[in-house]
Formats: sequence, C-alpha cells, structure tokens
Amino acid sequence: MDLLGNFPFALSDYTYIMKRYLLRITTVVCVFAAVSFAARCSKSAKKDNAEPAKSTTTAAEPSKSGDLEAAIAAPGKKTVTAVGANGKTKVLEVGSIVLAETETYIVKADIPTDLASGSEATVTINLLPKTGWKINQEFPTKLKIKAPEGITVKTDTQGAKEAEKFTEKQALFKVSCSPEGAGAKEFAADFRFAVCTDATCDPKKAELAWTLNVK
Repeated sequence: MDLLGNFPFALSDYTYIMKRYLLRITTVVCVFAAVSFAARCSKSAKKDNAEPAKSTTTAAEPSKSGDLEAAIAAPGKKTVTAVGANGKTKVLEVGSIVLAETETYIVKADIPTDLASGSEATVTINLLPKTGWKINQEFPTKLKIKAPEGITVKTDTQGAKEAEKFTEKQALFKVSCSPEGAGAKEFAADFRFAVCTDATCDPKKAELAWTLNVK
C-alpha cells in the first residue's frame, strides 16, 4: 500500500496470496497431526508386544538343619519307615515321649508303633539342652542300649562319632533294631553326657527306659 492508501496489487491478487498461505498452514498442521498419531501408535504397539512381567515369587528354601530340632520337639505324631524281613517297607506312626527331664536338659524318644515281628525299625533318642545350656563337645558321651530278649540291636553302644547329629544344641542317636516275637519289649539304656554354661559344666547320667510294642 502506498502513501495515498492505494493497494499496489489488485484485490484478487491478495485473495490468491491469502489462500496460498492458508493452504500451506493447513498442510503443516495435517502433517504434524499425522506424525503425532503415528508416534502414539508406535508406542502402543511396543507396549502391547512387550513380554509380560515375570513373577518375582521364589520357591521356598529347603529346611535347614536348625529346623530338625523344632520338628522333633513339636507335638503330634510323626512317621518312620520300617523295613520288613522280606525287604518290604511300611510307614509307621511314631509317638514322641519324654524319657528324662531336668532344669538343664530333656531327653525324648521317637518310638514306632504297630510294628510287626521280624521287621526292622528305628528308635530315635534326642537330647536337647535347655535355654542357657549346651552339650559339651569334648565330654566322652555314651549311649549304651540294653535290649530285651528277642531284640537284635545293630549298634548297642554309641558315642559322639556314631550320633546322627552331635552339636552344642542337639545330640541325636538312632537305634535300629529287629524284634522277633510279639509282645511288649522293654528297653533300657545308660546315657552319659555333659551340659554346660559359660561358667560351669555338669556331667550327667540318665537311666532311660521305653517299650516297643510288637504284634
């Protein structure tokens, strides 16, 4: 536009120019919208194709050695596998009984029941010191079994080396036997050991007795 207010071009020319600008702006907006839509679709596809999240749940750990003491001391019946003279096995119920107990220790026995003549079974003798006490590892611990007539015991005398487990917290002995003939079989045992604290150590002698019922 000049100083006199006259347009240097015809009005139709300005209209043409404005249309061209609007067309270009519309084209840019459409291209931008298309690019944005494509980007969103790409992200959605990647999310849908992503591998499902893996579970972080882990399998339970196997029981540790410290669980044995708690399992034996727990109330209720347990089981033991007996081997018959014919080589067949049978799962028997086991009753846990207290053979001896003082302020410093407790001795328990797991005894199989429903035992047939000629079969082989295991009686478990378990020594547990009470709180504040521990089993002396240097003392000449000895468990001597006195089996009744008609009972064959594989090892009638056991020490720390023969024990199934021998630590400051537990002494576990397994007495394997093969009863012949039905009836109540009366066992006895002399058990010598020592329990200690940090300040004192006391040798012990426990006279044990239990019955094995054979059908």
